[in-house]
This record gives sequence, C-alpha cells and structure tokens, in this order.
Amino acid sequence: MPQKIKTVIVFSLIAFIVVIITGCSTQSAAPDGSGMAGRFSRAERLGQFTEVNRSVDCQGTTVTIEKVLLDKTGTFMIAAVEGEIRGKLDPLNVKLFDGEGRNLGWNSFQQEYPAKLPGGETLLTFDPVESPNEPLRLEFSGGPVEHENGPVVLDLKDIKFKKVDNKYVHTYQLTELVEKNGYSLLVDAITAGVSETQVHYKLTARGDYDGVAHGWLNNWDNHPKEDAPAMFDGGRKLESHLSSIDHIGPTYKYSLNGKTAVGRANFDALETREERLNLTNVYSYYSIDQIIPLEEITDKVCINKKIPVKDYTVCLNSLVKEDDETRSLEYVVLDSAGNSVDAVIDACVYTCSHDYRMPLTYFRQFKNAPGGGRRLVMGWPPGESEAEILEQKPVIKITRLGFRQEDAVLDINLDSPSKHPDNHEEKAVMVTVNNYYKILGDALAKDDQAAFEKEYGYLEPTSEWRDGINGWRRLFDAWRPLGVKKYSVSFEEPIVTITENNATVELDVVETILRKGDKETESPHFYNYLKLKNGEKSARTFSAVFCLAKEQNKWKITKVDELTIFEEMQGVNSF
Repeated sequence: MPQKIKTVIVFSLIAFIVVIITGCSTQSAAPDGSGMAGRFSRAERLGQFTEVNRSVDCQGTTVTIEKVLLDKTGTFMIAAVEGEIRGKLDPLNVKLFDGEGRNLGWNSFQQEYPAKLPGGETLLTFDPVESPNEPLRLEFSGGPVEHENGPVVLDLKDIKFKKVDNKYVHTYQLTELVEKNGYSLLVDAITAGVSETQVHYKLTARGDYDGVAHGWLNNWDNHPKEDAPAMFDGGRKLESHLSSIDHIGPTYKYSLNGKTAVGRANFDALETREERLNLTNVYSYYSIDQIIPLEEITDKVCINKKIPVKDYTVCLNSLVKEDDETRSLEYVVLDSAGNSVDAVIDACVYTCSHDYRMPLTYFRQFKNAPGGGRRLVMGWPPGESEAEILEQKPVIKITRLGFRQEDAVLDINLDSPSKHPDNHEEKAVMVTVNNYYKILGDALAKDDQAAFEKEYGYLEPTSEWRDGINGWRRLFDAWRPLGVKKYSVSFEEPIVTITENNATVELDVVETILRKGDKETESPHFYNYLKLKNGEKSARTFSAVFCLAKEQNKWKITKVDELTIFEEMQGVNSF
C-alpha cells in the first residue's frame, strides 16, 4: 500500500472526504469485530501458517513473531509482546517491507489496536505478499524505541514462507450490478481466502449528481456499525474485518471528479456460495464552490447566507461556539417549494494566510439544531485567541450538498453469477497504459532512451516543472548515471473513466527498481531511492493520471501527469 506524504492536508482529507467507514466491535479486545476466537482455526487446521519464532529487542520490549499466514487478502502475523509498548510520545508501531522494498503497511501496538487474540497474542495485519520466496523486513519505531535510535529492524530471512494453498482460495471475477436513482453499485470481484473474504466494488454517481460518497454521517467520534456494508453468507451475517492497515470497515479510493468510488471491504471467510451484500448510508451530492470570509470570531457569528444549488437552497444561519474546542455551523436546506429537506453539507474553516490554505477545523459529526435545521460540528483550534485566528484570514468553504439514497441489496450466486457484458474498452485502455510502462522499463534496462522516444516522444512536458506532466525525461536523466537492471510497476485500484472517444486513468503506482552497475554516483534529482548501491532494489510510490484519445479504433496516450508533492500539498485546499 502506498504510503504518501500528506503533510499539510491531513485534516482537509477528513473535512472534505469523510468517507472512511468505521465499525463497532463485538468484543472490546477485537476492534474490527472479526470473531477472533475462531478467526484462524481453519488455517491452523489446514497447516497454512509458517512457523517463525523470531524475536527482536525494541530497547527493553521484546517482540516475537510467532507465525505468519500469507493469505490471499492479506499478511497476518501472530506476535507476542513482553514489556511496555508506550513511550514518551507514542506507542510502539511496526512497518512491513517485502524483498523488493515495497511497504506493505504499518500497525500500532496500542492497547485497542491491533486486535488481541485469545491467549494475549497480538494480530498484525498487512497487505498481501506477492512473492513468498523473498525475505521480509519489519521496522519497529515509537514507544520504547527512541526516535533518534530507531527504527529497530527484524529481518525475517532464511525462512521458507508458504502462501495459502490455491485449493483453499479463489477469486471470483464478477459483474454484479444494481442501479438506484442516484448511484449504481457494481461488485466486480470477491476473493475468498482461508481466513477472510474480500469484496471489491465500485460506486458511480447517476443522474445529474456530481459525485457519490459512502458513510457521510460517519466519523471517528461517532461510528455507527450499521453504516458499514453488511455481508451474508448463506443467510449467516459475516463479521467485518479491517479493510486496510488503519481503516475499520471499508476503504475507498475516489476519482478526481468524485463520480466514482472504488471500495474494498473484508469479512469472515465464506462457507457457502450464496452471498448477499447490503450497502447503506450512500449519498449522492452536488458540488459547491462557495467561500465566506469570517470578519469576526464570537460566540455566535451570524452568517445569513443563501446558496442556490440546482433546485435547492442552502441557508447558512450562524457559526456557534459550543466550547473552546468546538464550533457548529448551523444550516437548513430548502427545496424549490421552500420546504425543509434532509441533507448534509461539507464545510470547513480555512486560513487564507497560508499558501496551501491550511484548514483550521475538521469534521466531527452532524446533529439537529434547536428549532429545526442541522448543525455541522467542527473541531476548533485550541489555545488560539480570536485575534490570532483573525490574523490568519479565516474563511468558511462549502464544497458539497449531499442527499441520502436508497439502500442497495445485491444477491450473488457464486455458482451462477450474472452475465453482464464485459467492459472491453476499459480493458483496452489499461492494456495501453501497461504497455507504456513496459516500454519505459525495457528502455531503462537497456539504457535506450531512443526506443522510448520512438513510441512516446510526442509527450512533451509543460514549462511548469512542478506539475509532473509528461516528465519521463527526468527519469532517464536520473537513472542513466546509475543503471537499471529491472524496472516494474504495479497498480492499486485503477479508476478508468471513458466518455465517448476520451478516457482518463487514475493510478496509485508502486514502482520497483533493481539497480545494476558499480557506480557510486548519486543522481542530482529528488529521488531518495536513487541512492541504491549495486544490486539493491527499492520501491517508490506515486499517483498518476493518464489521458487517452481513441484514434482509428485504437487508444493513444495524450498526457501522463505524475502528481508531484506540490500538487498533493495544494490538492483540495486550493481556492
């Protein structure tokens, strides 16, 4: 899983997207509600674990990795801990890297996360390992490991890891579709592992809506379990698992235009082939671009602003102080007849004095306002006076108006799945994108820039070096003095959008490079992984957007935009 730099936009992601679904635990010791008592009994019975029993001293705290399960949906480690996990600033945490340097995620050892197994062992959950033949590396930091002395490394090498036997796992490629007024739900894959099941699906906005979001009313302080997807196997409700390293319930990747959300949710292992997926709390929304300067900061700031949105009017009444660390934005949404309707908004208070429009507030919850209407409750920066906040030129930015849609219920027979037509155009688009990286990798390995230019030399960069558009020449300039033996990429959750003869592909890319040669020269370019020595390999993660046009019945790439750190820092914060 890519680990991206999110330095100044972490709160904006919470304020704007608010899409990460959390779930309540059925056991206090197992926050993902994953039925820990029998979670791995089948894998144990079938002998699918690899015994490890390797320990590491984390400056007074001993962590022992007892055994590892390389399941189809994830990497699960059973660990025992002796000693304190808390430090002066934070708890002990761990990252996992595969043999090619890919970061497979992290876990924290704090009391309620990760899950505790019967007997006191700790369950560590990571992304799946692609090759079981390569060593794994664990890096421990935080807690008792002082920052200046970390990380503490545990190399799991000279161990013959085994993946779960193929006869116990299966991936079903599907086209199960249900359409509602404001959105459609497409389940395109179900992966049945030996210890859990993963459902992969896509939400797409329909009608005149600008986008779709799941779990709008959900947040870290108030996370109703019923908002998460529910899955039934032969009528038996399955417990939810972690869907990614730090998300309880499903996790999503949203397209840049907001119209598509690619979701992933994990559950208990299947016992039958009769499945049902229930999806609740889905919102379709209209985009808003409204900025309201705050001229004063008092206990109650009167706004009295009406914002027309399609056939509705958003009436912003006031910004109310609830306590020193909380403010509420009071609003009402009216239809064309002037009747109040149930709707939600996205809003945040930003500072305009910073180049990247840093948020001052973050979303907490919605609640009813006295006398009708709703309140969007936001965290408020503690310890700052009203004068200090006004110096930062605060503004309220309204970005979305959402309406809850009808729940989706989808029945799936894995023995006889629905026969919807395959999207051949999407496949053709992805073949074109994959071919781009194959030709790039071959040219880098052969040090033959001309071969790449022959195919893609028409992709010229812009004059703005920070925009990352068509910047492939920089990669050749950076690697020529070092040498490349092998170059490969993999994608996480590609989103393909096709409109007539044009297409866009949004990618999270994991780029892996194996270096050759014995030159010790370091590239002057800003790539930390270019400091590799002969024979070393490492991985870089980044996001990219491909634009394509269909010419003479073939897809042709017209632009490759690798999102740079500068674009990520600005992101949704740019006004």
